[in-house]
Amino acid sequence: MINILLQILDEGRLTDNAGRFADFRNTIIIMTGNIAAEKLTKGASLGFMQKSKEEFCKDSVEKEVKKIFSPELINRITEIIPFNNFSKSEIMKYVKSYIKNFKSNCKAKHKINLIISEGIIDEICTEICDLNMGLRPLERIMQKKVENDLSKWIINNKTGTYKL
Repeated sequence: MINILLQILDEGRLTDNAGRFADFRNTIIIMTGNIAAEKLTKGASLGFMQKSKEEFCKDSVEKEVKKIFSPELINRITEIIPFNNFSKSEIMKYVKSYIKNFKSNCKAKHKINLIISEGIIDEICTEICDLNMGLRPLERIMQKKVENDLSKWIINNKTGTYKL
């Protein structure tokens, strides 16, 4: 994988074994990851540190990047930008938006009026916050908390109103 990335960053194109190529010369490549996430979420004490939280974050990520990636790859990265974790209110806002879209799909595709209680929405948000993995687990949690029961209900009832 690293060799493919180096080829893209070095030559501006990627060639497959049939000689076809994809042009990356006018492309912005954004790589995301959880490098140093565990260290940062453990919350190293900032009590008497000289650095701000942002500087500490950036330094921690850069140290972890140097441990994981080769210097030739690091030298081709323009900038490393650490992001803060989502707050519970930001997660709640995104979850509500996701659920709104999910409900409208249920109505349009299956003629189901889905009602999800605030309690279930709170449980979903709390579980996401507890996992401390950003919003990645949202679909899996939605499947476990909403879609599995809804699927069983659809098999028996086909259409109507379903409350969770």
